[in-house]
This record gives sequence, structure tokens and C-alpha cells, in this order.
Amino acid sequence: MSQISHSRPLPAVIERTLHQVRWYAIGIAIVESVAISAAVFIGLLILAMTLDWIMTISESGVRTLISGIVYAVSAAVLSGNLWSRISRVLTNRQLSMRIDRQIPQLEERWSTVVQLNGTNGRPVPPLQQQMLSQVTSEAVALSSLVEPRQISRSETLKSALVAMVMAILLLAGFLSIHWQQTSVLWQRFFQPTLLLTATQLDVGEVVSPLARGEIAELKIIQSGVLRQHGVLTIEYESGHEEQLRLNPEADLPEHFVHSLRAGETFRFRFAAGDALTEWHSIRVIDAPDFEQVELTVIAPEYTGQEPHTKRPSCPDI
Repeated sequence: MSQISHSRPLPAVIERTLHQVRWYAIGIAIVESVAISAAVFIGLLILAMTLDWIMTISESGVRTLISGIVYAVSAAVLSGNLWSRISRVLTNRQLSMRIDRQIPQLEERWSTVVQLNGTNGRPVPPLQQQMLSQVTSEAVALSSLVEPRQISRSETLKSALVAMVMAILLLAGFLSIHWQQTSVLWQRFFQPTLLLTATQLDVGEVVSPLARGEIAELKIIQSGVLRQHGVLTIEYESGHEEQLRLNPEADLPEHFVHSLRAGETFRFRFAAGDALTEWHSIRVIDAPDFEQVELTVIAPEYTGQEPHTKRPSCPDI
């Protein structure tokens, strides 16, 4: 039996339509994948900011790790969805089968033509060649039924876009809860290595050294988001540590004040909301003891008196 061996290119109309379907499908796949990954990213972003708000994550390394995880998961979702969708339209055979499924009137003619034309140079019996010519002419005649935009549409695209819009609205609602606080959480997520806080603390003048037994007044002034309480941590030279919960002054809500009698050297720091001060040290020393006090009195010249010395028995120093 004689056989015919030659290359059989697809008819131009079929080739052109498959090309259009492929690029429409790739475009839709990109949009859908971006929408899904955006919804996932925004959801994880809200979760990360909520954790930072509740737990007050001050370590930049931890915040960097959380931001990195959110980016990595979102990128994985994007690449996974994109590849799974694009891989379905890479070959003409996949596209032709998709077209035949959506247009029953074609009766699988397009996938048959693509499959038989994919033999590329292998010998084809004359009878099969006649069948191929017949099916190809019928497929070309029915090409007007194939609308690339209709074939390329995705049933899940609408759901992906709705999910992205809902995520954006949820993010807007979250940020509007307390903009002064949430705006800082937003910056802390995208710039995790920077020291950003909604509340700023400034320690007042620290007197050091201080005589033993004197009163040390610790004053902390807050700005930004004002907090209703804070925690003062004091570490003494002896190793003892105490933590005190402080409320702001009734008439000065920006001020936290605590007084204590200095018995030994200590250091302190204060935390309120997401702000934490550095350690501040106060050195406590013994006041000098005077065994004897000597006063030299120098009278004005017009008195004509010579300078003389006195030794008070009970000096008031």
C-alpha cells in the first residue's frame, strides 16, 4: 500500500484562531492569578498587622521574618496559579480539545485536525489522507463558530476579582479602625527594619549621681497615640527587679511620673503601647559627712575689720 509523507501545516484560519485563543487565555490567566494572589496577600497583610498590634512586636528581625513569609506565600500562590492556568493552553492540541468541548457542533473536528497534522513528516496512508482533507475542510467551514474571547473566558475569573475587591474593602475597613495606629502598623510591615511606633516616649531630665536617701523623680512624656497605662521596669544594683504599672497624670495625660527614695544605684526603662525607652541609669552615692566646718568672714573695707575665722558648732548645711 502506498503512503504519502509530507509536512501538513494547519490551515491558516485554524492556526490564527488557536493563536488568538492562546493569548486571550494567557491574559485572563494573568489577571485571575494576580487577583487571587492579591487577595491572599491582603489577607495575610491584615493578619500580620493584627499580630503586631496585639503582641507589639518590637524586634525588627521578627517583623522582617513575618513580612518575608507573607511575600513568599503570596509569590507561591501567584506562580502556582499562573503556571497551572498557562500550562493548559501551551499546545495546539490542548487548545483544540478545549474548543471542541465548548462547541459541540464541531464534533471534535478541530482536535482531530490538530492531532493528525501533528504527525509531522510521518507516512500517512492515502485513505487517512483523504479523511484528513475531508475533516480539515469541514473544520475550516465551521471556524466561524469559534469566538476566541468566548473560548478563552474563565468561569473562576469573576470569583477571583470579587475576592480581591472584598479583600481591598476589608483592608480599608481595618485601616480606618484607628488610622493613627494602623498607619504605623502599615509602615512597620513594609519597612520592618525601621523603628516606627505610634507612641513616642521621652524621658525627662535624669539626675545622676543622687545622694542616698533622696527622692528620685522619674518623668516620662508621651506623644502620638496616648496610652492609658504603661509599665516601668526598675533594675537595682543588688539584682532585684520590679515592674510597676503607671497611669498618666490626671491633669496631664501626656505625663507618667513615679517617685522613689534612692537607696542604691539602679536603672530603669518605660514601655507604653508599642514604644519602649532605652535604659537610663541613676548612680546613688553617699552624701559627704562634715566633721568640722570653718567659715572665714571678710568684712567690707569701710568697716576697717580684719578677716576672721569662725567654727560653728551646729552648722546648717
